Amino acid sequence: MSNYNPTIGSWDLAYDLDLSSRIVPFVDINACDHTNSAYYLNSYALDFFKHGSERLLMSENELDRGETHYLLSSFLYSLTSIKISLDNIIENELKQPRNNDVGFFKPLVKKLSDIQHNFSSKFYKEFK
Repeated sequence: MSNYNPTIGSWDLAYDLDLSSRIVPFVDINACDHTNSAYYLNSYALDFFKHGSERLLMSENELDRGETHYLLSSFLYSLTSIKISLDNIIENELKQPRNNDVGFFKPLVKKLSDIQHNFSSKFYKEFK
């Protein structure tokens, strides 16, 4: 991120931001229910990524038929938005005289692009 603030270290960009949990919402990835059994939020997205079946998604995750398209399309939009944002960062980095951060972002963009492509292929195959 040195191209964005060359005179000050990139850590100083966030110096005055309050990132405490009272300001920034977060999801507890180690979530447990009232019986202290672990459960995984948004596991429907991973389940669909693995098998690509709305029918299996409904039975495994106890989702209604009307919920599946909405939840999966929202997840797909999020993936696509992140991919586009990373593409824009790469594009901007390549225009900079010192593009030190391209080496970090390129593998990340490649992996996320593959995931987004696979998820969207399964989504459009199932919901066309």
